Amino acid sequence: PGQPAQPAGQPAQPAEQPAQPAEQPAEPAQPAAQPQPPAVPGVVPPVPGVDPDPQDPAPVRAQRPLPDPNTPGAALNAANLTGQDVADLYFQYTGKRVLVSQEASSGEISFIVPGQMTYGEAATIIEKKLVMEGFELVPDDDDPYLVKMVLANSPQGVKQQGAPVVSDLSALDGPADRFVTYVMALEYLKPDEALRAFQTVVQQFGSAGTVAAVPNAGSVVISGNTPLVRMLVELKER
Repeated sequence: PGQPAQPAGQPAQPAEQPAQPAEQPAEPAQPAAQPQPPAVPGVVPPVPGVDPDPQDPAPVRAQRPLPDPNTPGAALNAANLTGQDVADLYFQYTGKRVLVSQEASSGEISFIVPGQMTYGEAATIIEKKLVMEGFELVPDDDDPYLVKMVLANSPQGVKQQGAPVVSDLSALDGPADRFVTYVMALEYLKPDEALRAFQTVVQQFGSAGTVAAVPNAGSVVISGNTPLVRMLVELKER
């Protein structure tokens, strides 16, 4: 018999490893930045803001600290001040801004008060002097830190509706722009006599106030801002 067949040769080597995939494609180029306009001298460019979250609560207005009425060093000794000058003084001593009407700004007021006093004392003197010179401080409906200075007989000096009725002197220690109705009990004066005297004062100072006699009750009813009422109380006590 013939020789047995030789075994087949070694199996072929596997093909080469598959080629690695090509590198990731490059990121597309960013668009060129838009040229910025040239800066305008004296103008600050706007800063982009961030829109608030719709769920964020509305910001609350922070209350401004008011000057301490016990602060010493106030002085009132100046002549021929305009209404705006007096408004600036009132802001300095009370922290309340004063919006002055055109008619009130042209008025002239003088303060001859020797010596120094506290901020609160100076504010009280300013309030009384304004009443004496025919001015009125009217509170703002929306901002408690703002008052308006107008002439007492002007349409802007409208009396507040629903003025509180008081009979205690301690109730007159409130702000000057508060309008009250004060019931004054009389001991030695007759209501008619007090009415004539008080009406003369009110008319002389041009204040937006009224006085009415109540003979059966032995009293008079005064409606006006607190400086005017305090002035009539002091007149009665003399």
